Amino acid sequence: MQKLLDYKIKNCIADHRRLKVKETRPINKKLNYSDTMLNQIKHDAATHYSHKITQHGPSFQGVDWGSEDGQHIRFDQLTKMIDLKTLPDVIDFGCGYGALLEHLYKSGYRGCYQGFDISAAMIKEAQSLHAERTNTKFTTQIEQLAPADYTLVSGVFNVKMGTPEKEWLRYVLSTMEQVYELSRRGFVFNILSAETPTVMRENDLYYADKNFILNYCRHHFNAKVISWDDYPLNDFTAFVRFNTNK
Repeated sequence: MQKLLDYKIKNCIADHRRLKVKETRPINKKLNYSDTMLNQIKHDAATHYSHKITQHGPSFQGVDWGSEDGQHIRFDQLTKMIDLKTLPDVIDFGCGYGALLEHLYKSGYRGCYQGFDISAAMIKEAQSLHAERTNTKFTTQIEQLAPADYTLVSGVFNVKMGTPEKEWLRYVLSTMEQVYELSRRGFVFNILSAETPTVMRENDLYYADKNFILNYCRHHFNAKVISWDDYPLNDFTAFVRFNTNK
């Protein structure tokens, strides 16, 4: 069954590749971050989210969001700059139990979808919930992902738990590097903003310097970056768009 799904994904990606991407992106300069540190953060995150989905099931609490409304507002923001009618293939990076896939389906999207999460419990739940979906694949193995037109990243950068901020920022940038490598046309992410009032902050969450993050994406990925925060949450969303030829 898995081989059949992989085959369908590869063929669907070939069928829906609308644009040829001109390789004008800079040569990748690998970020020299400690594998030990990154592996520990990933282990802690997998444990955290596996506990959440086991405790709360497939719900906003199960992926550690504050509310269902907030979860869907973020989904709307992630996809509003992408023309889903052209059926671009997407990677849902940090997919949880596949709530974004359900959101996409309700909007009429039927393109190729790949969901990745480091929590095996999340992926097991996603595979069970979306077993009947076509052109869909869930995995905990990043090397099993095929490059996609766009990668969507929601909530991955927020819950730092006990990780020092400096180390968490390194994790954020390292993860963006992985997302960049997986994306042909661009990627979209959200992250909590350092402009959030101190009285509204939580100690286990990471609040990013917006200007630093956006400038990093512009220069490091040689991309056009569009960002916005005109919605009733304490984060901002950014669309990192690569150079393409239509």
